[in-house]
Amino acid sequence: MLNLLRVSLVAISLVIAGAVPAVAQQAAPAPAPAPTEQAATFAVTADQIAAIAVGAFAGAVLLDILGGGGMANLTGAVLGGIVGYWIYTQPAPGTAPQGS
Repeated sequence: MLNLLRVSLVAISLVIAGAVPAVAQQAAPAPAPAPTEQAATFAVTADQIAAIAVGAFAGAVLLDILGGGGMANLTGAVLGGIVGYWIYTQPAPGTAPQGS
């Protein structure tokens, strides 16, 4: 039960961290790379963080109900977060996939 509480607190803090905008001021931006260099960027939105946090919470609760403890709850949280993100990124039913 204590592990479930820990996982719950982490999931809630992830949701809050994703929903609250950053207060700190950013430093001056670095100069843009040369046009021939393509810098790969990856951004995670607040909705994606919420989907991961909800999935992590659901996975931890599910394994706790099934009788797991310790590492089982942590594994459930990790797998639940992955499944939550996967479900979030799937296209809506009846829509054509991108690129076709």
